[in-house]
Amino acid sequence: MLKRKGGLGLFWRELFPGYLFVGFDPATAPWSKINNTFGVARLIVFGKTRPQAVPEALIDGLIERCDAEGHLLPPKRLSAGDKVRIVSGPFFDFAATIERVTPDQRIWVLLDLMGRKTPIALERKHLQPV
Repeated sequence: MLKRKGGLGLFWRELFPGYLFVGFDPATAPWSKINNTFGVARLIVFGKTRPQAVPEALIDGLIERCDAEGHLLPPKRLSAGDKVRIVSGPFFDFAATIERVTPDQRIWVLLDLMGRKTPIALERKHLQPV
């Protein structure tokens, strides 16, 4: 991940320091062997006795944002005129055009609803560049 250092430059910082993502089926795989491997502190569990899967869409989204060396790039800055897809909420999977971005980072998009352009304010996390 890129981070500004003293306003003078950029440096790389780990997004998940000390974490290793592995793929296995926790219902059938002998995951206790992974948990007992030298160097592994523990598998993450969320209130259950078995490890829980990280959603594949999350992993795919992180991979899509990586450069050729595998470094995670910052999200693309959105600006007026950009085409976006809404990725959550009642307008999920709708295509829209950014009308404006306010100083508080609220993003106003124009949706084509029933043949009419309708402005709607959304947060960045609900949008994906097309």
